[in-house]
Amino acid sequence: MNEASSCILEIIRPSMYFAKYRSYPIFVDGEKVGSVKDGAALEVPLQSGSHNVWSKIDWKKSNTAEIRIEAGKTTRIKVGYKKKKGMKLLLPVALGLVAIVAGATLGIVLLTVFGFVGILMARVGDLFLEEETST
Repeated sequence: MNEASSCILEIIRPSMYFAKYRSYPIFVDGEKVGSVKDGAALEVPLQSGSHNVWSKIDWKKSNTAEIRIEAGKTTRIKVGYKKKKGMKLLLPVALGLVAIVAGATLGIVLLTVFGFVGILMARVGDLFLEEETST
C-alpha cells in the first residue's frame, strides 16, 4: 500500500446490551476485514477513495455505507444496534400478557377450588334451616 494513498478506517462499537458477548464482523467492499467487540474499535488500513462498509450478525445485516476516505486521514464510523420504536412497547405488552395469563390462571384455580368445594358440599348433604323446639 502506498503511504501517500493509505488511510485508516476506524470502526467504533459503543457498549450496548444487545449481543454484548459477541463480535460484529465488518465487511469492506465485500470482504471480511475483521470483527469488533462490544465497547471496542477496529482499525482497518485502506486505500483512499470510496468503499462500501457493512456489518452482519446472524441473519441481521446493517445498511451498506458508502464511505469516502482521504489519504493520510483516519475516518471513523460507528456500528451498533438501533432500537426500533416498537421496542418501547415490548415491556408493557409483555407485562400485559403476563397479567392476562396470571389472571386466567388465578381464575382457573379459583373456579377449580370452588368447584371442588361445591362437589364436597353436595356430597355432604343439603343446606337447611330448622327451628329448634324449646321445652
